Amino acid sequence: MCPHYGILAGHRGSVHPGPRRCLTAPYRRECVTLRQEWGTPQAVVATSTLLGVGRSDYGFSQTGTVSAGPEQVIAWWFHADRRNEFQKRVETVIVADGEVSVTYSISAGVRSRTFQWRDRKGWGHHHYGETRLAADGLPAHDGHRFVAPTSEVITLTSPSGRVGRTVTCSGRTEFNPQSTGHTEISVVHQHVMVGGDWIQRWAHRRSERKNSDQLFRGLITQCQAAVGQSDT
Repeated sequence: MCPHYGILAGHRGSVHPGPRRCLTAPYRRECVTLRQEWGTPQAVVATSTLLGVGRSDYGFSQTGTVSAGPEQVIAWWFHADRRNEFQKRVETVIVADGEVSVTYSISAGVRSRTFQWRDRKGWGHHHYGETRLAADGLPAHDGHRFVAPTSEVITLTSPSGRVGRTVTCSGRTEFNPQSTGHTEISVVHQHVMVGGDWIQRWAHRRSERKNSDQLFRGLITQCQAAVGQSDT
């Protein structure tokens, strides 16, 4: 979960998604994405162990609207009170049966957050994320928007101590003023998962998207209740 709560559809980076192709093997049909990188030939990145890669590339986004101006929404979104609330949400939505350890730090406009726990099967989950902000501690202007770039590295460790999978996330949180006086919040993710078999990676992606959507909806609802204005 990426820190912007926390990974890119529409990302202005050097990697651009291309057409999807499907590879067929006995008992399994896997799709891959053609990716074009600046200065390099177009290459196929497999999303399964079919080609012995053990890697998945995927992205998703979430969007919600709060009936308040961006200044109010941003001030609420990045307030220190969100820290304890975040831990409670993670314990409720993701962990459910365990205790989460969370630490924060701020340095040179970068907010970092580490949280970790061990699930009922004994697997360790370690998340380290960063959010880059302007000198005033708020997202920087980008045209008419306010944008906070984010990144995260997730490591899953087996009960024996072996690293089972890693997930690297890059993305951003955008606050877009609307002509109605409302603010549209968009969280955009791009993830790369390495390790595990294709079933484990598929299950992780599915669970991650479900948890991420639930956490985002909770934030939007809470923000609306705190700073949103009635349209009536």
